[in-house]
Amino acid sequence: MRRTTEGARASAARTRLGRPRRRSMACAVALVLALLAGCTAEAPTAGDDLFADPGNCTVVPVATSPEKRQVVNDLALTFNDRRVEVDGRCVFIIPRSRTSATMVEQLASGWPTSEDDPAPALWVPASTTWGALLDERLRTDGRPPLAESGPALLRSPVVVAVPEPLARALGWPHEPVGWADLALLAADERGWGALGHAQWGPFRLGTSNPAVSTIGAAGLLSRTLGARAVVDVAAEPPTDEAAVEVDDPEVDDPEVDDPLTVAEIYDPTTSAFVGDLEQSVIHYGSDPVTFLTNWYAADQRGDPADYLSAAVVVEQSVIAYNQGLLEELGDPDGAPRPPRTPLVAIYPEGATVVLTSPLYVLDAPWVSERERRGAEAFVEFATAAEGQDIVRSHGFRPADPDDDPGELITPRNGADADGPSNPAALPPPAVVSEAVDHWHDQRRPTRLLVLLDTGDLDEPLGDDTHGRTRRDLVTAALLRSLDALDVHAEVALWVHGNGVNGDSANGDETSVIEVVPSGPLEERRAQLRSALHQLPPSEGRATAEATTRAFTAMVGGHDATRINAVLLVGPGHDREAPDSIDALVAAVEHHHATAVARPVRLFTVGFGPDAELTTLRRLAAASGATSYNASDPPSIDAVIDAAMANF
Repeated sequence: MRRTTEGARASAARTRLGRPRRRSMACAVALVLALLAGCTAEAPTAGDDLFADPGNCTVVPVATSPEKRQVVNDLALTFNDRRVEVDGRCVFIIPRSRTSATMVEQLASGWPTSEDDPAPALWVPASTTWGALLDERLRTDGRPPLAESGPALLRSPVVVAVPEPLARALGWPHEPVGWADLALLAADERGWGALGHAQWGPFRLGTSNPAVSTIGAAGLLSRTLGARAVVDVAAEPPTDEAAVEVDDPEVDDPEVDDPLTVAEIYDPTTSAFVGDLEQSVIHYGSDPVTFLTNWYAADQRGDPADYLSAAVVVEQSVIAYNQGLLEELGDPDGAPRPPRTPLVAIYPEGATVVLTSPLYVLDAPWVSERERRGAEAFVEFATAAEGQDIVRSHGFRPADPDDDPGELITPRNGADADGPSNPAALPPPAVVSEAVDHWHDQRRPTRLLVLLDTGDLDEPLGDDTHGRTRRDLVTAALLRSLDALDVHAEVALWVHGNGVNGDSANGDETSVIEVVPSGPLEERRAQLRSALHQLPPSEGRATAEATTRAFTAMVGGHDATRINAVLLVGPGHDREAPDSIDALVAAVEHHHATAVARPVRLFTVGFGPDAELTTLRRLAAASGATSYNASDPPSIDAVIDAAMANF
C-alpha cells in the first residue's frame, strides 16, 4: 500500500500497535455507548403546535434522529391529514427529535416517561447500528430485545463535500476521486499549490467527532476503507515547481460484502494513512452542519475555499445547501438562499459508507396494542409509494436501492443519481468500537484555552434549578467534560469579570486571571479540577478585553500541529466597553482571513437567561467556529459536551 509521505511513516510510529485488542461484544457495546453517549441538547420537533394531541385519536409517539427531523415531520403531517383509522379509531403521530445515542440510553433504562416526554412506540435512529447496539446491551443484561427488526425508511451516502472549483481541480467529474487523492494533497506542504492553485492554501478537512456523531463515525470508517485504494510505492520528488499532478491511485474495488476488519484498523499502513488525514482537520464537532453554515458565510464573503477544502457530510446536506434550503441558514422569510459557489458530493472510491435509517416498532412493555398497530400503520405509509415520494422530496434516497432516487439527486444539486460505485455498510458494533477507540491515537490534538466569565457566579438561576447557582452548573459541566476531553490535549483556564481578585495574566490589575497555565491535560487535570472548585467571584463583565487577550495569546503561541482554540463560556456581556465588541469581531475576522495557515477558532457558549446570544454568535462566526446556546441553565451539561466535541 502507498504511504502518502514520510509523515505517514512518522504517524505509524505514533500509533499504539501490537496490543491485544479483541473484546467481547458486550464490552464493545459498552465502549461505543460510552463514547457516543449524548453530546447535544434534545429538542422537540419543530412545529409542535401542528402535533397537539387531538384528543380523540390513538397517539403514537415517535422518536427520530435530528438529521431526519424535517422528513419525519413531513411524513407525520401527511399521515395525520389522512385520518387513517385502526380498529375504528384514527391514528395521530407525534414526532420528537432525539439523538440516537440518547435513545439507546433511555430505552435501555426502561424510559423514564413523563407527561411531557412520553415513551416512544416507534424509533427512527440514524442507522441500523443503533438498533444492534441497543439490543446487544439488553441481551447482555439478560433482557429481551426492543428493536430486533424494522424496514428501512431511507438511505443516505456519507460523502465528501467539496466546493465545485476545488473538485474540478481534483479531476471531478471526469476522474474518480478517493481518499488517496485527498491524503496526498493533505500531506503536500504546498497544499493546493501542488495542483496549481496556491491561492486556496493548505488542504483543510472538516469532520464531526466520531466519538459523538454517527456521520463522524461513518466518515472515520470511510477514511479507513480508503486505505485499501493505495499501493506501497516510494514517494518521488516533484519535477515541476508549478502544477504537479496527484498520482492516480491503483484501486482494488472492495465489494460491499468485504467488510472492514479490526486487523485492518490496526494495520500500520492503514493507521498511518488515516492519521495523516486527521492532521488536516480544522476542528471536530458534534454536528457536520457546523461546517456547512460556516462555509456559506465564507461563500457570501467571496470564496468558500478561504474556510475549508472538504467536509464529511451526508449527501442530502449537499443538496439542501446547494438549493439554499439548509434550515440552519435561518432566513427569516423562509426564502431559498443558494450559495454563489455550489458544493459537489464526492463518493470516495470503494469507501462510501451508506447509512440506512430503519423504522423500529418497539417491542416494549409501555407500547400498548393499539399504539403498536398505529405505529405499524405509519410504517406502512412511510415505506409505500407516497411516503417514499416524501423521502425523495427532502433529498434522501428511497429505502430500495433499485428505486428511482428522485429529481433532487442530480448534478445540478451536486449529487450523482448513480451514487457510489461500491457502497459500504457500517460494520458490526465491535468493529466500530475498535475504530473509534483507535481514532483517539490518530486524531489531531488540541491546544485549548477555556475562558470563563465569573460574573454573578453565585446568583441563583431560578426555581427549575433547585437553588443551584451559575457556579454549581458551570463547574459541574466543565469538570465532567474534562474527563471526556482528548488525553493528548493541552489546556489552560482563564477567568474574567470586572473586579476579579488575584494575579493577572500579565502582571497588572486587569479583568483577566490565568488560573491554570497551558500544559498537557494529564499533567494539569488535578490543578484544573481544584481551580474550578475555587473560582473567584467578580462583578460586571469585560468580555471584549478578556477575549482579546485570550485570542491574542493563542495566536502568539500558535502550534501548527494542533487545533488551536478558545472556548468562551458566559453571558457575553460587556458592560464596561460594549462598543469594543465590534472592534474585537473585526480583529478576529481579519486574522481568520489573512492567517489561513495559523487559524485560531473562537467557540462560544452563551450561558444563562441573560446571555447575549447575538454577540456570541458574531464572535464565533468571525473565526469560523460555532456558538452554542445554554440560555436555559439546565442544558449546560449537554451544551458543554457539544462544544467540547470540537476538541
